[in-house]
Amino acid sequence: MLDGGNHLLVAETGNGKTLCAEAVTKQTLDAGGRVAYLVPSHQLVGAKEDELNEWAEGEYDVRPGGYRDADVAVATFDSFYQAMLRDTGDVRALDLVVLDDFHII
Repeated sequence: MLDGGNHLLVAETGNGKTLCAEAVTKQTLDAGGRVAYLVPSHQLVGAKEDELNEWAEGEYDVRPGGYRDADVAVATFDSFYQAMLRDTGDVRALDLVVLDDFHII
């Protein structure tokens, strides 16, 4: 996954999918990129923001929404989809999009 490209990581609960997603996020940020980290619900946005800020705080700007200027925009799948449709907030200029806990394709 750290070699770039598109990846779909499927594994049972507790096998490190989120750790892999955060490693790729960190790698992208270290290279000067911007990331959308997407979760399925509004309740999880705040929790994921807190998790990412455990290692990113002070070095990277992690915040809800933030498609325009945050280093990591934490948001829901639906808000990202709407931003793509409306071409708002520089959403198309992101370098990495992580869909965490995406259960329906």
